[in-house]
Amino acid sequence: MKNILLPTALLAAAAIVPAFAATPTSGEAQNQPAPKTEMSIAALQQMQKTIVNDEPILEELHLDAGWLEDLPPDEQFRDIAGAINKTFTTQQDRRNAIGKVFGEAYVDTMAGTLESPEATKNVENMLGEAHKLFLSYENRNDVVDWGWGDAWGFTVTPNVGTLGIGIQVGYEFNKYFKVRAHYATGELDTTVKLSDTNIDLEWKNRDNMGLFFDWHPRASQFRVTAGLIKMDPRIRVSAKYHGTSYAYDATGAGAQYDVYSEYNMNGDWDNEFCPYLGIGWSTDGGQKRTLYFSIDLGLAYLGEGNYKESGAPHFYKNGVAFDPNNPYASLGEIDAVSTLQQFDGNVRDAVTKVADFLNDMYVYPVIQIGGGIRF
Repeated sequence: MKNILLPTALLAAAAIVPAFAATPTSGEAQNQPAPKTEMSIAALQQMQKTIVNDEPILEELHLDAGWLEDLPPDEQFRDIAGAINKTFTTQQDRRNAIGKVFGEAYVDTMAGTLESPEATKNVENMLGEAHKLFLSYENRNDVVDWGWGDAWGFTVTPNVGTLGIGIQVGYEFNKYFKVRAHYATGELDTTVKLSDTNIDLEWKNRDNMGLFFDWHPRASQFRVTAGLIKMDPRIRVSAKYHGTSYAYDATGAGAQYDVYSEYNMNGDWDNEFCPYLGIGWSTDGGQKRTLYFSIDLGLAYLGEGNYKESGAPHFYKNGVAFDPNNPYASLGEIDAVSTLQQFDGNVRDAVTKVADFLNDMYVYPVIQIGGGIRF
């Protein structure tokens, strides 16, 4: 919508100018001369720039630039004129606001119009008629320039998240569509101790690359993203358990029973090229912004997982390898070994459940947060 006002203002200029002069006004507005054609066009063009650039005056008027930009030009003019008259009570404040919206050179041209409800309505009607004419030519590229090829700039965005530490380079075709190329790499290795169990978790997602296509509805900062990511994420879990128990036979002789076990979980997913769908938010939509914040939330389709658990326990009696399945000399020995087998089984089951969860996950969560520069 960013170029709608310009061609409609040009088309309507001949009709607008006589309307200014013909409309009866009251008070000071009666003494305002009819604005010249070129001044009227220039003022309306400046209004368009104010909206596109999201100038601070719009915030003072409590107007949202993205919302205004999707309106036809007559409604843009009506809302801005109404907001100026509603927000500012003194003539000087209104003139200052008019200068910020329409340009300082056109304060006198527009002040008389905005001070007269009849003149304001007349301009609104003329812009509406011009917009209808504009729409009738919407498929005529030689008449209407939609601006789809206008370059709004390149973006460079360092970021961090579940894809690793990365960087994205993007190009904005306009305030609606953008393409981004992505590269990231990540690796994490940490150990957690739970009672007699050491759990080592290793995550790798090295050298993943992607291509994203963004659409900003209503030219807002919110975006919907589709793309493709080439990646091979790996997750490895190693759980080491060491348990000790004591037992005594009928003669009172004691024995120490130990179990050392280690279970490993390794695997991958079917897809190396993963379709991606997500949403995001970035502050890089304004023409004047150079630094911005960005966040992506989405899912990459991995396919079915191929994770498996492996490992086994090793039992010892007084430091000598011991087969827990042999007949036991006493009930005490049976209880001691059964206790160790139970705890070993708990560790094995936990690792197996992690593998089962990853096999059924199918999608990889993507959360990337970054900040960059636009030029």
